[in-house]
Amino acid sequence: MESQDDPSISSRSDSSQSDPSKKEIVWKLKDGSMHIGHCGKKNEKDPFMTLDLVFKFEDELNTKVVELLYSPDAMKNAWNQCSNALDNIIFLEDCSYKDMKNGFDQFIHQVNI
Repeated sequence: MESQDDPSISSRSDSSQSDPSKKEIVWKLKDGSMHIGHCGKKNEKDPFMTLDLVFKFEDELNTKVVELLYSPDAMKNAWNQCSNALDNIIFLEDCSYKDMKNGFDQFIHQVNI
């Protein structure tokens, strides 16, 4: 699902790309998957677009959709907002709990639309 060769995927860690000693981690959702179902502004006058994050977990039959405002403040809190909306804490593989908030923001930017 993730691709580092796709130019349409934005990266929030531009400084790590300029420093060869820092490699960007490709995050994966633990026990499930996520893709972006829709992105765009609801109205022309909206200052930010929204993302429909579609989650599919291994132990659940149906997908769940979380609507996330694509603003700097909302992205800082995306992990908390999605975990609350899903009534379940989301984990990324090989990501410590203290790094989960930043890792989830990076994960969203790595997902193909």
